[in-house]
Amino acid sequence: RHLDGCGEVRPVEKQLLKMASFVTTISTSPVVPAADIESFGGRVVHAASIVDLPLGKMYFFLKYIRRLQAKLQRGTLTPDDPVHVPPSFVRAARRVVEFLSTTRRIARSHVTSESYAEIYTDASLTGYGIII
Repeated sequence: RHLDGCGEVRPVEKQLLKMASFVTTISTSPVVPAADIESFGGRVVHAASIVDLPLGKMYFFLKYIRRLQAKLQRGTLTPDDPVHVPPSFVRAARRVVEFLSTTRRIARSHVTSESYAEIYTDASLTGYGIII
């Protein structure tokens, strides 16, 4: 466990614990609310930027989350609706969490004006275009 000077767990460690808990949840029950998948995707992108993990390695993982977000944006899916998570997503999530939990090197602070990865999407209502 990584403790700061006050004896509390660091925020990065808290996020890793939340992500590991989510992976355990989807491994046992692959039907979860859409909002949980969306928040997990945000945590992964944030943690990947901190440890400088290339987002290209998880293209299909991010593509699934992007399509889910497009459905939420269009209103065809509500945040409380149950979503069946495919096994490939579970495997990718497990790999990402394992990599992030074994990486101890902090490449850069998340409070910078620079960005190593940007996600561009189209402005259409279909939401199928994504460039990483």
